[in-house]
Amino acid sequence: MHLSIASITLLMASAISITSAQDKQVTYGICTCFNPKYDASCCMAAKGFMMNDGNVCDTPDTGASIDTFRACCTRIGGKTKCKYGYRDPTHWPPEDTYGCSA
Repeated sequence: MHLSIASITLLMASAISITSAQDKQVTYGICTCFNPKYDASCCMAAKGFMMNDGNVCDTPDTGASIDTFRACCTRIGGKTKCKYGYRDPTHWPPEDTYGCSA
C-alpha cells in the first residue's frame, strides 16, 4: 500500500513540474509563403522576424500574427505553410533572424 501511494505522489510531482515548465513557454508560429518564393513583407506585416537561412518567418504568437501572415501571402497570390513551436519568452527575437521595419 505504501509503495502505491509513493508512486502516485511521485507521478503527481512529475506532472506538476512538467506543467510548470510549459507555463513558462509561449507559443509562436513558424510560417513560410510560397509563390512568390521569398517575400519578407508578409513577415513584416505579421511583426515577425525572417530567418537568415531561408524563407521562414518566426511570428511573435500563434493568433493574429499568423492570420496576418496568411492573409498577406494569399493577397499576393501565394500559399502558406505554418507550424507551431514553443519558446522561453526571454528568447525574442530569435537568434539567426533579422527584423524588417516599414
